[in-house]
Amino acid sequence: MAISRPWFRAALLAAVALPTLAACEDSVTNPDEVLVASEAEAVLRSAAAMPALLGVIDTVLVDSVALPDGVRYSLHTAEELWARAAADDDPARAARRRASAVALAAPYVADHMDAARLVDLRHRLRAWVDVASGMLKHLRLPQVERDLDGAAELLARSEAAEARGEHRTAVWLALSAQSRLVDTTPRVVARRMSDGALARYRRASADGSIRDEQTRQRVERLVAGAREALDQEDYLRAIQRAYYATELLEMR
Repeated sequence: MAISRPWFRAALLAAVALPTLAACEDSVTNPDEVLVASEAEAVLRSAAAMPALLGVIDTVLVDSVALPDGVRYSLHTAEELWARAAADDDPARAARRRASAVALAAPYVADHMDAARLVDLRHRLRAWVDVASGMLKHLRLPQVERDLDGAAELLARSEAAEARGEHRTAVWLALSAQSRLVDTTPRVVARRMSDGALARYRRASADGSIRDEQTRQRVERLVAGAREALDQEDYLRAIQRAYYATELLEMR
């Protein structure tokens, strides 16, 4: 099975612990790939600590009590767009909504974010890039890799823009990187993997390519388990089970 860069190693093999799946005979991964649960917890803590546009806007609103009504309206509209994107099941549409929110908020955020705060924002975003890049080792998720690379490039461009004295551009680029990184968080990756595993299982069932009934039942349980974990917002369990289901489908 082809292996790409590191993300979600902890998510795959530590979050719910391999024995959970071994107990129901759904484990297909080498035991030496198991990681401790503390590493999975560290992933979730890092994802939760990654700054989001809503927090940046809230800081502006709290620190700037004398904002004109028009600016406040624009910032609140940006918050609404960001929130709608978070609730959208369509990744492309969600990304467009986030981009619109960033474009609307960036000029006002830039006027109230000094260079030191911008440096801190970039630092925290790079911290998540490092964590995410250090976990994609056992997955083939080209889109996540592209998002990580794209965000890293945007952060580098933001730093270069700030060095040229283009503060507003630097802030917009950093917020755009922030938006790009949303698609690399456990919640979004879990949804993408679970949807992908379900689609592959349905195709394999329809074309009869799963000839072994025991394998079909195992995949069915894992796909159902991934969807259930997703509904329960247990994203690392969803990732793990979707991964196992996909691995079984590729081995059939």
